[in-house]
Amino acid sequence: MRKTRILLICALLAVLTCVFLVGCSRKEKISSIELKDNGSDAAIEFQIGKFDYDAHTLIVNYDSGSVKELALGEDMISELDRLKFYQPGEHTINLLYGGKTCEVKISVKRDTFGDISFPENTVFTYNGKEHTVELEGDIPPNANVTYIGGNSFVNAGNYDVTAVVTCNGYVTKKISTTVTVERLKYDMSNVKFESKEFVYDGRSHSIQISGKLPEGVSAPTYTINGSKNSAAVDVDEYIVTASFSNNDPNYEPIPSMTATLKIIPAEYSLGDIELSFKSEDGTEHLLPWKKYDGKGVTFDINNSHALKDKVNISYTVLDEQENVISKSNINTNIKNVGVYTVKVDFSLLDNKNYKDIEPKTYTFEIDEAGFDMTDIVFESKDLEYDGSVHSLGIVFPADYDMTKFDVSYEYFYFGDDETIKENGENVIGVSRVGEYTVKAIFTVNDPNYEKIPDMQAKLVISKKKISTSQYIFYNTNLIYTGESLKPGFSFDNSENVKVGSMVIYKLDGESYTEIDNAIDAGEYRVGVTVSLIDTENYVFDNGKSEVEIVEAFTIQEAEIDISDLKFDPENPSNVNKGSSYIFVFDTAKVEGVSFNGAIFCRVEGDKLVSVVDDVSTKLDENGLISIVFDAVGLEAGRYACVVTVSAEDGKNHVLSNGNDTAEYVFEFNILD
Repeated sequence: MRKTRILLICALLAVLTCVFLVGCSRKEKISSIELKDNGSDAAIEFQIGKFDYDAHTLIVNYDSGSVKELALGEDMISELDRLKFYQPGEHTINLLYGGKTCEVKISVKRDTFGDISFPENTVFTYNGKEHTVELEGDIPPNANVTYIGGNSFVNAGNYDVTAVVTCNGYVTKKISTTVTVERLKYDMSNVKFESKEFVYDGRSHSIQISGKLPEGVSAPTYTINGSKNSAAVDVDEYIVTASFSNNDPNYEPIPSMTATLKIIPAEYSLGDIELSFKSEDGTEHLLPWKKYDGKGVTFDINNSHALKDKVNISYTVLDEQENVISKSNINTNIKNVGVYTVKVDFSLLDNKNYKDIEPKTYTFEIDEAGFDMTDIVFESKDLEYDGSVHSLGIVFPADYDMTKFDVSYEYFYFGDDETIKENGENVIGVSRVGEYTVKAIFTVNDPNYEKIPDMQAKLVISKKKISTSQYIFYNTNLIYTGESLKPGFSFDNSENVKVGSMVIYKLDGESYTEIDNAIDAGEYRVGVTVSLIDTENYVFDNGKSEVEIVEAFTIQEAEIDISDLKFDPENPSNVNKGSSYIFVFDTAKVEGVSFNGAIFCRVEGDKLVSVVDDVSTKLDENGLISIVFDAVGLEAGRYACVVTVSAEDGKNHVLSNGNDTAEYVFEFNILD
C-alpha cells in the first residue's frame, strides 16, 4: 500500500514538471507600460498627501499584442517619487513594472482650511479689563494663528482685527473682524433735577440737582434759557439746563438735564378797604339796604387816596338785569327801587409781577314795600294714577287782600325747566304718571311793592300697581297622550297686560332644559312672560314692567288596562309525562303591551322554582301567543307556566297594576 502511494506521487511530479517546461518555453515579453485614461499632457491632481492608488489602473502591453490591466500599487513607484506626493507643485514620476517604465505628470495641491471664523458677538462694554476674541472652528492642531495688531483690547473704541492661519500643506487663510468696546454709561439714576415754582417776591430764585453724583463726575454748570445766568427774579417760565463735563473717553457723555423754573405772579394786597354807602344827608348805611324813599345813595372806597400811586380805581354800577347804569372814576348815586351791584375795578401800574386784582363787588338794595306771606300755604301731594287731571293751588287766609297781585301756575317735569304746554298754552293740571314741579307765579300790580317770590310744590302721580299674583295656572297634572301638552294660563287685569307665549322646560337630571314641546311623561316647568301694555302709568308690584311667571306641571304615564290579558281557558290542566304541549296566552284585546317571555316552574308550596327557561313561543296575527312545553325528563307533579309582560313604551305608560311589568301564572299537573 505504501509503495503504491509513493509511485503515484512520483508520477504526479513528472507531469507537473512537463507542464512547467512547456509554459516556460511560451513566456510573453512586456513591450511597454502606461497609465490607463491618462493623456500625455494631463496631470493627475490631488491634495497634498492624498494620492489615491485605487483610482488608477496600469496597462501592461505584451509583444504578442495582448494587454493586461493591473491595480496601481506602491511597489510600482519609487520611494523618492512617492515623496513628491507631499510636495505642492507640478512633478513628474516614473511607474516601474516588469523592467519597463513610463512617466506620469502629477499636480499636488495645497489643502484648504475648513469652517474657521471669529465669534459672532464681538461687541463688549468697557469695564477696565481686557476683552479678547479668538478664532473658532476647524483649526488643525499643528496650525499657527497670528493676530495682526493683537486681539485683546481694554479701552473703548472700534478695532480691526485680522487673523492669519498657516499650516504646512494648507493654503494660508486671512480672517478679519471688527471688535467694538462700547463706552460705559454713568449711573445717573440717583441724580434728580426737578422743576420748582416760586411766588414773585422781588428776590432771585434758582434750582439745582439733588442726589449723589457718580465718582468722577463733577458738579454741573447751569444756564437759564441758554444764558449763563443761574437765577431769575421776574415772573416768567424759565428753562434751566444742568450740563455735565466728562473727560474719560471710556464713558459716554452725560446728557444735560433740564427743568422748569417758574416764578408766578404774587397777590397784591389792597389792605383793609371797604365801599361805604351814604344818603344825601350824610347818614351812612351800615347795612347795604334801605326802603325806597325817593332819595339818592352815594358810595366811595375808604382809604382810596393811599392806593392812587400804585392802583387806579373805577366804578361800574349795574342793575338787577346787569345793565350798566353808570361807569366812572368818581362816585355816583342810586335812588330807584332795585338791587344794585357796584363793581370796583383795580388796575395795577406794575402788572407783570402781580396777579390782576380781582374786582370787588358790593350790593346795595332799595326795597319795595313788602307783602305778608306768613299764612299762605302751597302743599305738595302724592297720588296714584287714576286717569284724572290733578292740580295744586295756593290756599290763602280768608281775609287776605289779593287785590295788589295776580297768581298763575306753571307745571314742569321734575328737574326740567321747560313749562308743560298743551296746544301752546300752559296746562292747568296733569294726569300722567310722573313727578311734577308746580310753580305759583305772583304778578305784582303796584311797582312800589316788592315782587313776591315764586312758590313751588311737588305733585307726584305714581304708577298704579298691578299684583303679580293675579294669575292662574290650570291643568297642571296631565296624562300622556302622545301629543304636545301644556297647562292653561290666565291673568286678571287682562286689559292692561299682554301675555306672551309659553316656554317649556323639562327636568333633565338635576336641572331644567328648554324644549319645544312637552310630550313624554315627566316633570316640567312652564314659563309665561307677562308684560304691561301701558308701562308709563302701570307697574307690577315688584317694580318691573315685565315678569316671567314659572309654574311646575307634570305629564303622568298613561295607564294600560291589562284586565283582558289571560291564559286561554282551554289550556290543558293535566299533561302526560314525556309529552309536548302548547299553552296559549291571549293579548288580543290589549294594545301597547310587550310580551317579555315565558318560563315553566315547579310548584313547591307557595314558591315557584324555574325548571325550563328556554321556551319556544310564537305570536300569531290574532294576538295569541303559543308557548311550547316539553315535559320530557320532568317528574310528575304540580307545575306552572309563567308569562311576563310590560308596556311597550315604558317611558310614557304604566300597567293598570301600577307596575312596569305584570306576571301571569297558569298551573297544571304532569301525570305519570
